[in-house]
Amino acid sequence: MVRPQEGMSQARVLLSLRAAIDTAIRYPHQGNVDTALEIARTYPRALASAHLRHNLGKRRWDWLAEHGVTP
Repeated sequence: MVRPQEGMSQARVLLSLRAAIDTAIRYPHQGNVDTALEIARTYPRALASAHLRHNLGKRRWDWLAEHGVTP
């Protein structure tokens, strides 16, 4: 399980978020969902990045939107 760390680079946030969302989609246990949402909410500036938005992909953005997270 990947937990957010202070001062993570944008690339690391992207990789952590992708892995956490994919895990939450495949195994939708509350702990997995909470981890993905925690990462997304901890790094709002990274979510606002066009690079991260592009590389995260539509399916993952749709999942985040379903859970109330928007850039």
